Amino acid sequence: MNSLFRMAAAIGIIAAAVAAPAGPRWAELYRIGELTVVPDPSFGRGVDWEAMVFDGFQDIAVGPDGSIFVANSRRDNIQKFDPTGKLVLTFGKRGQGPGDLQTPGSPCILDGKILVVSEYAWLHRISLFDLNGKFLKTLKTERPVYDVVPLRANRIAYLSLKSSQATGARAAGVGSFPMDFRVTVKDVATGVEREAWKGTGSSEFVRLAGGGSLSWGSSMKGAPFIAATAEGDLAVGFSSAARIEIFSPQGEPLRGFALEIPAVPVLPEAVVRFKTAVLRDMDEEGAGRPKSERDAVAKADLALFFSEVFPLYRDLRVDSDGNFLFFLWDDEFGRGPIRIAAYSPLGRPIARWELKPGDFDLSIDSRFRRLQFSSVGLIGLGPLKADPYVSPRLFRCRL
Repeated sequence: MNSLFRMAAAIGIIAAAVAAPAGPRWAELYRIGELTVVPDPSFGRGVDWEAMVFDGFQDIAVGPDGSIFVANSRRDNIQKFDPTGKLVLTFGKRGQGPGDLQTPGSPCILDGKILVVSEYAWLHRISLFDLNGKFLKTLKTERPVYDVVPLRANRIAYLSLKSSQATGARAAGVGSFPMDFRVTVKDVATGVEREAWKGTGSSEFVRLAGGGSLSWGSSMKGAPFIAATAEGDLAVGFSSAARIEIFSPQGEPLRGFALEIPAVPVLPEAVVRFKTAVLRDMDEEGAGRPKSERDAVAKADLALFFSEVFPLYRDLRVDSDGNFLFFLWDDEFGRGPIRIAAYSPLGRPIARWELKPGDFDLSIDSRFRRLQFSSVGLIGLGPLKADPYVSPRLFRCRL
């Protein structure tokens, strides 16, 4: 994957440098307007981090006691770290048997005691473990799984997508896959599923000679996101729409709220910057990429990747107090400041603020849970700016 959308390659616990005696009071912190990531050197002290190889394909979940679970999709296992940063357990291996994993991701904690782990989307499979790594059961799903969130009443929700036959004029060098999105709620005990939400979108790509294609991850025309509310209900948003819908764990519509987020227009110079960045990244990859691919990108009309305005946000999270966090889009394609709009659990605007990454090289990619606003602080994935391509370490920054 080119470095424009390079996945984060370290795990760290990060939090604002603001005193909070009994855990973070998130709404108060957001109103300050900006929070800075400051590392805590005492975290993981004595651990040989040089021997702890982290690659880029990782998602995280935080247990009720502050333990951290890392789903490593390249190694097909789960690593558990205690609240001090010590690796205490590794479980799972590549395979299809009970407790085996294939490309695990989207870990989350159900009812404070069950680790839920999705696998390669088209396996239609979700695995459940207790927080000590004991395998509990496998859930088969009706649709491919791209993200999972825990709900109340012993239910989970998962996001799926399916593409249709590609369309688009070859003369412009860009094609498009129409996308069908579904959000499904599932009863963990019975396996019964119910569709809660559906929508449509598209995924654009550059056509290559011989029938191949190139794309760059997140859609610039909007994408769906799911999250669990403080009450354990399901929140669904589509990033090009200024509204969030809330559903019960049974998939029934409950309520919704509007977003007061102004859209950012896609100006011609933004498209030029995007193409320049893509070509620069391809040049940095050097001999590993055929010249014909670079030529195809250079000739393609990348304006077709965009609508008239950018999506309103590039990711949706919910903190441990139930506040909604929208990581705002801009015209820097993830390289600009990390600006966030915070809304209360009832959908009222709290503040807009900026997360300053300090020494970390943080980037936001909706497919990977790099940041968790937990009751023990802000947990995140991100290498150090000084050495982003070297095997990173486990970090923590205190409140």
